[in-house]
Amino acid sequence: MYEIKEVLTRDSWKRGDEAAVVLDIKRPYIEDVPKRVNRYYSYLEKRLKSFCGRRARAGEKGVYRLDYTVGLCDEKHISIYCDVYLDGFIRARTACTWDAFSGYPLPLGHFTELSRRAIIARIASEIENDRFRIYFKSYAKRLKRFYDPDNFWLSGSGINFYYQPLALAPVEYGVSHFLL
Repeated sequence: MYEIKEVLTRDSWKRGDEAAVVLDIKRPYIEDVPKRVNRYYSYLEKRLKSFCGRRARAGEKGVYRLDYTVGLCDEKHISIYCDVYLDGFIRARTACTWDAFSGYPLPLGHFTELSRRAIIARIASEIENDRFRIYFKSYAKRLKRFYDPDNFWLSGSGINFYYQPLALAPVEYGVSHFLL
């Protein structure tokens, strides 16, 4: 098991006397893993700071937040997903499952032999049986169009596959995720 520490950062960009864009970051720092794993999360932070700076220079206002969740952390794998929020609504998710020894990201094919078609069929079946969430009527086409084999993380329950906000459902519903 690896020790995961939180790195907290706060930045703001001002226009005049008031803050135009505020950014709160909570990212992981993982002890005793190859450097490339922690560099990846530092890079995410750097990219989001750059993005927020551009938004502020463009005259926009908003409060951004980067947060992370550990899906799985054992002696072989570390699986973490990061969410970016704007004014309280989730706008994007990125996930990575690492080989803890080598520090390289692992592809979906490492954990399942399901084909793209089989994964999409399982998700479509789950959507058809979901009575509590609203999906776009064209979700079947959108499942294929927005499919990304990198959009997964591991948890104790299995493989969690996700689609970004607005891919399958209105933005108010956030990220659509499914257990394979």
